[in-house]
Amino acid sequence: QPGFKAHMMYKDLGIVLDTARAYGMPLPATAIAMQLFEAMLQIGMRDLDNSAVIGVLEILAGEQLIEEMT
Repeated sequence: QPGFKAHMMYKDLGIVLDTARAYGMPLPATAIAMQLFEAMLQIGMRDLDNSAVIGVLEILAGEQLIEEMT
């Protein structure tokens, strides 16, 4: 069973960035994380656990970094 789903993480990261922006705080690493989760949503991974973000990194690297567990 998925834990915290990617689409919920994306929503929460948006809230964090909106709040930080309101206080004039740059959060570049959070913005990058949000882009990775946005990619998950775009490629149909929205209901996977947030740990599945590794799949986006694998696609970007053109490598399978983690062997599929069955």
